[in-house]
Amino acid sequence: MGAYMNAIALVYDLFLIVFLAFPPLADVNADSFNWGPVIFIGTNFIALIYYFTMGRRQYRDPSKDVVG
Repeated sequence: MGAYMNAIALVYDLFLIVFLAFPPLADVNADSFNWGPVIFIGTNFIALIYYFTMGRRQYRDPSKDVVG
């Protein structure tokens, strides 16, 4: 079930990035540039790098920390 939810989340991210990429004004310069897509893609890129370098090896299942 988790793989399906991750796939849905990725498709939704692709849907969002299309609408985040539109600039708020027709005349785009550094002040009116929409930085949302840059930050969104950059954050996801950093998260992927972290996952493939350290996250896969250091993951601890939260259910193992629950007592009972």
